[in-house]
Amino acid sequence: MKTISYIIYFLQIATLVAATTRWTEEDRLQESQQIDYWSAKVIASSSWGDQEKLQEFTLGLESISYRSHMDGHNPEVDKIYKQMQEMMTSIPDHAKYFTDKIEETYESHAKVVRKIVYPPDWDTRVQKMVETRGFESYQDWLRGQWGDCEEINSKCIGMLGHIPSTESVKALGRYLRERDEPDIRIERPRTGSLAAESLTELISDGPVRIWMASYEDVLKCQKWFDEVKAGKRTFRFVGSDVAYTLDGPADAVTLKRIKERNSNTQRPNEKREHIRTSDVPVGTNQREPLFHIVLLAAILLCVAALTYIIKRR
Repeated sequence: MKTISYIIYFLQIATLVAATTRWTEEDRLQESQQIDYWSAKVIASSSWGDQEKLQEFTLGLESISYRSHMDGHNPEVDKIYKQMQEMMTSIPDHAKYFTDKIEETYESHAKVVRKIVYPPDWDTRVQKMVETRGFESYQDWLRGQWGDCEEINSKCIGMLGHIPSTESVKALGRYLRERDEPDIRIERPRTGSLAAESLTELISDGPVRIWMASYEDVLKCQKWFDEVKAGKRTFRFVGSDVAYTLDGPADAVTLKRIKERNSNTQRPNEKREHIRTSDVPVGTNQREPLFHIVLLAAILLCVAALTYIIKRR
């Protein structure tokens, strides 16, 4: 039954990915309303304080980012998205707004978790829980101990991936590695994969071009950030030609030093250009090559599973 459930799951995913939609009048109306709404917010923000800007444009970037990834979207979406990015980067300590939320939420739950008395056979009990109740039940139990930490991590680290600033890169680099707190023996909400994904979205010449949520990619991002932090390489944000260090735009001396140092030791990073899906004709939804690969892999997996079941019978 479990195998059949997996087959149904992958078929659903394949169907979802394969579905091609066309823009309807209602879709365009909703898009237009959203553009008008956030355009008005950008104009009104001139009289706002920093805190209000951070709160409002956190919602705005989430909303507009979703639309900016839709094939055939209105070019005004990209314009509004960039304006909100610029608003966020102009606020001093904007990354701290999100890291403070992460740390405050973690600490509020960690105070309770640290008081847990672990019996000598703790590891055995955990293993038994996984074996008898299943891994999902164990994960649910962990979430119960950590409350909304996982949700806050996802939202805040994800938002840093929308704000192209050295502040964001520093913060994401910090969360690439998991917390080291020996007194807490139950698994803590993880941040490494979230931070690596956000860096992949944010940086055009980083170590990972397409995020596939693998541990190897997290390690690549850790190594990359260590080199950036040590002044051994620069980075560029998606859609920008400016080379940065963690201190800001790199000057000519820094660029020359890094180029000379790395000329014989590393292959230059390939730059990932900003994808302008708004250039796609309005009436269609074009798919990138990766879509076809994912769809084909899902179909082949389903066929293989069905063949296995038939042979067993």
